[in-house]
Amino acid sequence: RDLRMSRGLGDVYKRQLQTFGVKVTVTDISQGPTVTRYELQPDHGVKVSKILGLADDIKLNLAATDIRIEAPIPGKSLVGVEIPNAEVAMVGFREMWEAGKTNPSKLLEIPLGKSLDGGIRTFDLTRMPHLLVAGSTGSGKSVSIISTIEYAKLSGIKDITIFDPKYEFCSYADNGIHVYNEIEEIEEQMQLLVKEMQRRAKSREACSKKLIIFDEFADAVSASRSGAALKIKVGNQIIMQKSLEENLKILLQKGRSLGFRIVAATQRASVNVITGDAKVNFPVQICFRVPKEIDSKVVIDEAGAETLSGMGDGLMKSPEYMNVVRFQGFYKK
Repeated sequence: RDLRMSRGLGDVYKRQLQTFGVKVTVTDISQGPTVTRYELQPDHGVKVSKILGLADDIKLNLAATDIRIEAPIPGKSLVGVEIPNAEVAMVGFREMWEAGKTNPSKLLEIPLGKSLDGGIRTFDLTRMPHLLVAGSTGSGKSVSIISTIEYAKLSGIKDITIFDPKYEFCSYADNGIHVYNEIEEIEEQMQLLVKEMQRRAKSREACSKKLIIFDEFADAVSASRSGAALKIKVGNQIIMQKSLEENLKILLQKGRSLGFRIVAATQRASVNVITGDAKVNFPVQICFRVPKEIDSKVVIDEAGAETLSGMGDGLMKSPEYMNVVRFQGFYKK
């Protein structure tokens, strides 16, 4: 029934475009948990820019909350139009976990959610060392982090540290996970993590995976010490300590080969927070709904996250995929 409705909407969309003088053929329909994607074949002579320019008009005529247009779909001479479903199908934690258990060798591929084609999108801890997550309030960022922590625990990762300046993950402190909230604690523990990394490098020991969750890292960096405040007196000497931002950068750059895996999250998707130097250390980037198009471009280098539906509807950029992938994050109660 849902697919028949989707085909009907595809015909409606086709007619709407035709009213603006744009002729297309609907070649395929993919229905995901959050959105349905219509693949359109424009008639000869129709410019992609014209379809892109009609996004707001089509959204108005279809009474859609928002639409995302992928033009062209990478590897195809087609345009993808994604329209939110009337009802969002929740992707449950058990479904993701059962999918992972079918292949024990893939237990360290942490599932992030389900894509439009029904595939499971993952964050592979064996090959992809660090993950950047951005999204505004209500976008699903915190739920995604909670699900990642829960799956990591089930996967056998016993060494988990959470830096939590906004006190969202305090309950995990009772579950054998180290949780630090105050900025002084976070600075101290980050210094200790760098020392542990250096010890691992010198001992050449087999390195177990160590997962570090750093929520609202931008706020923590802003509140941390800098300049003269980093000077300490040891005996008759004045020693300059490294800042929180410097230690985080060291861990991102050098810790990857020594088992350190970092998930860093922020609400503030600005160039002042997510700089080019910062992004290069995060091979996997996720953007949930953000207020502005420029925020989306800062995180994943293209627009689109400003049109997402919220509640776990996300875009993922990863070396594993040819293009930015839309997915619905899973939910752990």
